[in-house]
Amino acid sequence: MKIIRFKDNILRIKVDSIEDLYLLERIINKGDKVKAKTLRKYKSQENDKGELKEVILKIEVEKVELDKNNAILRINGQIIAGKPEQFITLHAYHTINVKQKSIIEIEKSEWKRYILDKIIEQSKKAKEPKIGIVVLDDETATIGEVSDIGIVIKSEIESKLSKRMSQKLFDEAKNRYFESIKKVIENISTNIIAIGGPGFMKDELYKFLKESDIKKDFILAYASDVGRSGIKEVLNNESVKRFFAKSLLQKEFNSLDELFKELVIGKGITKKDEIKERIYEVKKILVNDSVLNNEEIKSILDMADKLGIPIEIFNSNDDAGKQLKGLGDIVALT
Repeated sequence: MKIIRFKDNILRIKVDSIEDLYLLERIINKGDKVKAKTLRKYKSQENDKGELKEVILKIEVEKVELDKNNAILRINGQIIAGKPEQFITLHAYHTINVKQKSIIEIEKSEWKRYILDKIIEQSKKAKEPKIGIVVLDDETATIGEVSDIGIVIKSEIESKLSKRMSQKLFDEAKNRYFESIKKVIENISTNIIAIGGPGFMKDELYKFLKESDIKKDFILAYASDVGRSGIKEVLNNESVKRFFAKSLLQKEFNSLDELFKELVIGKGITKKDEIKERIYEVKKILVNDSVLNNEEIKSILDMADKLGIPIEIFNSNDDAGKQLKGLGDIVALT
């Protein structure tokens, strides 16, 4: 997301990714005003079939819906202004379709600070480092990448190795195993790949890839497991954390680690009513973006915002957000 301008409570942005659409679905509310270039059918006469005209419309929002399959955010409402005037009808309903590369203006009567902070954070995400991760042992390899929506598993590969094989057959099977992993890695968009896992297979893959013609950089890390849990272990490895320190997902995992430590000693609050009652004791609030339009949640966040309590908004679609959902979508540290 690129912030073009913010003035007089009007935010002008360019949409860069589907993750931007996810966030906009959460923060555009009924009663907000949205302005964008769009197509509208115009009839010069009543019996005309009509033709599509490019217009700039401003609507008062009544409904927001994300079409995940087609990556389109549909914003519906009444037209309150537009140009060219001959092609529009005030107070008629229209749906603005927002896609990647769309430029829109969002006007609110009041922008909450924590919402603006989230938008600024989102605008910085394009500059964040991206990383691919391979965790493997002598049975399976899991290959994933950390993207805008969290950890995405790209492939799971069986080694087909057996200790009963002769050394020659074992080496041939291992080479095929590594070649299969390499093929997946070549199609991962990032240039940085972290390799982890238990035992020595990770070291052998690291050596194999370093000596291959693949033009990527590799980080060697340890993980006690393979699969998604192994990928999370690799993300917490110090060498990877140093590279990935500014990542939003990494920050979310760090905040969750802090929360779980607080819960163990009885300092975390997971019930909404209790957060409200003890709001003056709260040092930080963690909340999923999927509940930002919930009235009870909004009242808690507004109280926290007025008191200057830091609010960290999680992406509800990534792994950290899913863990937060299991705790009720909103928690407080005291």
